[in-house]
Amino acid sequence: MGDAIRRAYDEAARVWPALEARYETFAALAQRAGDPELAQRHGADLYLASALEGGDPRAAAAFEAHCGVAIEASMSRLGLPRWQVEDLRQQLVAQLVTPVAGERSGIVAYSGRGSLRGWVGVVAWRFAVKRVQRARRTVAVGDDLLADLLEPARGDAELDHLKRVYRAEFAKAFREALQALTPRERNLIRQRYLDGVEVGALARIYQTHRVTVSRWISSARETVARETKEILARQLDISPSECESVMRLVNTHFDVSMSILKTDA
Repeated sequence: MGDAIRRAYDEAARVWPALEARYETFAALAQRAGDPELAQRHGADLYLASALEGGDPRAAAAFEAHCGVAIEASMSRLGLPRWQVEDLRQQLVAQLVTPVAGERSGIVAYSGRGSLRGWVGVVAWRFAVKRVQRARRTVAVGDDLLADLLEPARGDAELDHLKRVYRAEFAKAFREALQALTPRERNLIRQRYLDGVEVGALARIYQTHRVTVSRWISSARETVARETKEILARQLDISPSECESVMRLVNTHFDVSMSILKTDA
């Protein structure tokens, strides 16, 4: 089987000349297929998966170009709006190509028994179904997290008042403000604050410098804060000082605030 895997590796390397994949990684994935013919038939797909697992910075873009249509087509079968498909697509790609918290990237689950596009299509459909079902089950989670968010420092009577009076209004305004973000901004915020993806890893996913990613995230935070303030000012008959106090909750506890995104996944 070793000779067959070596031939499959050499042939696949010619299909992806711009990518680098270690033979050891390729062989480990190919051996799970259990059939040297499968390794040869899907060698190019195994090579791409190996390049992703090995951290080749060019592999993420190659993966999206190769499998992006299959992901979108599979998720679209659920009848989701275009913006939600785009959100979920970016989340799935990040999960498949980027190791998080010391764990290996999700692409290692691909065994080469079928085409990579076919495997990804099934994974995408299951991923979207799971996220949609979780959102329906956890509608109340945002309010529970908001209670923690609005828990004032001991002795802060003003924030204690705001917590009691404006909790529901803030939750509604915050969710509306999130919709002002672009799909890329929403995913950056979700990946950074909910999934714990480091800025350096995000830079590799989006193929840009980490400084640029930090700037994108800061801009998204500013947009959410500005939009939340404007929505509250329009909908509530409160003084400018009260509105500013509510915004202190957004700016001071932004990480927790962003957990409301879980109800929109």
